[in-house]
Amino acid sequence: MKTRMSRCSTKSTPEPEVLGACKTETPRGETLTLQLSVSAQLPQGTNCLACSEDGMYLSLGHSRGLSVWCASSLSCVAEWLQDTLEITNIQMCRMAEAVYLLSTVDDMGVARVFIYHSERIHLLSVINVMENVNKRSICLAFELSEGGLYGVASLKCSGDVWLEIYHFPTQAWLKELEKESSNNQDQNLSGNVDLKWSPVEVSKIKPPKTPAGLTLQSPDKVLNKTDFYMHCLSLDIETEGRPFSEQSGKTNAANGSYRHCTHHFLLPCGQFPGDNKTNSNRGSPVAVCVWWSGSHNLLQYSLKNKPDVEPIPDMIWPNAQEILCSAVSTCTRFIAVGLKGAMLCVWDRQSGAPLAVVVVSAADVFSKVQFLDDGPESADDCQSLTAAEVSLLLVCKSGIIHRVSVGRGKQPFTVQLTERLPEFKVSILNMGNFFYLMNCYVVVF
Repeated sequence: MKTRMSRCSTKSTPEPEVLGACKTETPRGETLTLQLSVSAQLPQGTNCLACSEDGMYLSLGHSRGLSVWCASSLSCVAEWLQDTLEITNIQMCRMAEAVYLLSTVDDMGVARVFIYHSERIHLLSVINVMENVNKRSICLAFELSEGGLYGVASLKCSGDVWLEIYHFPTQAWLKELEKESSNNQDQNLSGNVDLKWSPVEVSKIKPPKTPAGLTLQSPDKVLNKTDFYMHCLSLDIETEGRPFSEQSGKTNAANGSYRHCTHHFLLPCGQFPGDNKTNSNRGSPVAVCVWWSGSHNLLQYSLKNKPDVEPIPDMIWPNAQEILCSAVSTCTRFIAVGLKGAMLCVWDRQSGAPLAVVVVSAADVFSKVQFLDDGPESADDCQSLTAAEVSLLLVCKSGIIHRVSVGRGKQPFTVQLTERLPEFKVSILNMGNFFYLMNCYVVVF
């Protein structure tokens, strides 16, 4: 099983015995001891951490801004500081040789994009500028695509929630960065100077709705793509807010709740709209799949849509039950959704059909699904895969974890690993203003 280090945060206080070593038992009964190897002083009020994709740098968000650290020596190489600004979420990706893009969200729900190069951090863009404090949008989540070409943010304002897709002008930013570096002769110039950078192109995705006055057809009368799309959406609209109306007669908005949105970037697959194999940046995503809380449907949107045109789904992936969680494989050919009724569906983007639908024999509710990525990692290798077989982990709210293996033409295989499995995570332990990175739990399969 491949494990990828990602951003994480914690505010818990470590037990004294973890400072010297951490011991844990694996499902096979083996005991592993993890020794602390290196430590460094943290900035005050550190909240979150992210590692660059190449493992060269760490980025830290804290109560006065953010900083970039060398991963090997745990030494601070650059800072961007601003009083009263507290960063609560951070991500870092490599945009070019020795150039890294960073995304942040602060405690006020404001998202920003930064660039790091030559031990300096520059602010490129504020995603949701606060023009009116009474009508300001709040960023709920913000993610960069691998390579930094795109970003996706979930925003809310006055009870409305929507998704925004950002196409970053990476080539223009690199030219502007090179020009700024060559023209800057003052070595004492602060890294947070307000520079003029190329603007970001934005397109907005709203929760789908059926047009007013539209008469929906029964399933046996659905004959074209538009009717099928509207019929699938009607399943979501029929159930959206039903629990509120049945119990209290109130709508979602009246109760102050809103629909959450989950998304995944998709690489070229060579089959559907947006999957252009001639894309000059082969490692960049070409689409994003989206589902809203309470929905039965996965919606796929092309990233090539024009900013001034409201995006329309290129594909719809309907499911029999409400979606609870989702994941994509490394090559993004396969999309797994955990559904109500202990049901798992794995979609194959290349064939356009489910690879498998499995009912797990557990009276429980899924909280997370994750691919065990031991298959092809590139889009090209994934396209040539004919007898696809994938393995996944299903995590239940009770703590039970199942391993599921599925393949085309093969009987699904499910095994319960344990009643309760310790969480695998990378924790930040802040004690006495010292910085500790350690794996708290190790799971071996």
